[in-house]
Amino acid sequence: MTWLAFAGTIVYTLWPLDFIPDFILGPVGLIDDLGMWGVMAMLATREKQKWEAQLAYDGVIIDAEPVR
Repeated sequence: MTWLAFAGTIVYTLWPLDFIPDFILGPVGLIDDLGMWGVMAMLATREKQKWEAQLAYDGVIIDAEPVR
């Protein structure tokens, strides 16, 4: 789901039609784009935390032989 949100954020940023048009209002029109990227940053952070928790729970098993 996070990947879908990321793709949607990119499309929304590049799409010429926005809730607040960039070409009419200039820098003020970037506010909605920045909001989308803020939401995307929160989703990415949450996914990273889930991944790290799962990695810590499962542990890492390395199959190695002792060096002589």
